[in-house]
Amino acid sequence: AEDLNVFLTAYRPPGTDIQVYCKLLNGSDPQSISQCSWINMQYEGDGAVTYSSLSNRDNFLSYTFMLPTSMLTGTATGSVGAVQYLSNNITYTGYKYFQIKIVLQSNDSSKVPFVDNMRALAIQL
Repeated sequence: AEDLNVFLTAYRPPGTDIQVYCKLLNGSDPQSISQCSWINMQYEGDGAVTYSSLSNRDNFLSYTFMLPTSMLTGTATGSVGAVQYLSNNITYTGYKYFQIKIVLQSNDSSKVPFVDNMRALAIQL
């Protein structure tokens, strides 16, 4: 695949945050995926400033996370925008394996985010 989107249905009250990280590994890269660095995915649109109702814990919202545009510099099958990364001085385009990590953050134990549903879409350009 050459791109990755992660979709969450989550309760995220004001003052909390949800961060999504991924690891990508090309099929030709000899390293283990455990050696890959975590990539901080970005909220799509205004997701970073969209919060659930503090008074309604059933106020689940949809969030989409995308790879940083700075990583979408490759070309695959004639399409521009494929993910690229550097490993051992070799540039790899696309990936065969991926891992997802979701981090839920709050400074107030009475207001915590939680995820109801997670979907990941590996996109072939």
